[in-house]
Amino acid sequence: MHRAILAALAAVACSLPVSAQEQETPPVMEELIAMPLQTPPWWTVKDADSEVHIVALPAWTPAGMEWDDTLLFEKIKDARMVILPRKPLISVNDRPLPGRIGFNMWALPVVAMRGWGQLKELQTKPPEIAPELIARLKELGIEDDEDDDKLNPTARGISVWFKTHERAGLARGEIEQQVEDFAEEHEIKVSEIPTYKISSLDWVIAQTRPADTACLVAALDEAELGSDEVRYAALAWARGRMKPLQQLKSSEIPCAMAITERKDFARSTIADEVGLLRQALRQKGHSVALIPADHILGDQGVLKRLEGRNIKIEALQETQ
Repeated sequence: MHRAILAALAAVACSLPVSAQEQETPPVMEELIAMPLQTPPWWTVKDADSEVHIVALPAWTPAGMEWDDTLLFEKIKDARMVILPRKPLISVNDRPLPGRIGFNMWALPVVAMRGWGQLKELQTKPPEIAPELIARLKELGIEDDEDDDKLNPTARGISVWFKTHERAGLARGEIEQQVEDFAEEHEIKVSEIPTYKISSLDWVIAQTRPADTACLVAALDEAELGSDEVRYAALAWARGRMKPLQQLKSSEIPCAMAITERKDFARSTIADEVGLLRQALRQKGHSVALIPADHILGDQGVLKRLEGRNIKIEALQETQ
């Protein structure tokens, strides 16, 4: 189905005038790789005596990807604070298990649930997508054994999502880890977007809910599209380009909504980011913030919400 839609879009594109095609056609992968590295997409938000440098953050990057960290690290050296993406607080039996989003939060359910003897029997393969799911698990080398049959669709969706991109040589969290290490090395305060609490892992062993199926369907859609667009967007980011990141569709939000049982997960996350950015603007000096790329632009994005009297927002380069 996805391929049919893409083919139709390609046919429409071919019918456009040459000038329109040239205007809209992005560089192909080989051309993109040949382009020089540039400072990643970057905005500076200023008031009278403080400023925050906001850097767009891709969710996935090619493992070990080169990027131009020169300006960012220069700014961090004398920054008052570095702001990193939010960290969930997962607790099991009231014992906290902290982990940054993209690490423990996503990996723990899949690893910890495998072979867990107390799992309830569930119908974890919704009939309408069972054939596609079984084929995708086989393709990704994910064993479809009895223990996996007890995992609900959210755990399956996260497993499919991670395996799809990791198998393609992509990594999650490398950029923010490099930034955090550099900040700590230079004894710069590191703050994180306020945590949210997942009180238990009951979502894995509870009865299958519509949100769980939505997570799995989104993950299967993303797996069908593959990792090429995600890789392209990350490489474009390393060359100062924002648009490819904006165009990505990810299963992260549907799966996060299922785990946290919060329908407003995306909106509340952005609200928390804006709150910490405003707090930084109330203090003299400058701070640096890494914000997920899909949270920055648009009517509900952090830049729009930061607009106000005496606030000036400047882009380092055009968002292309």
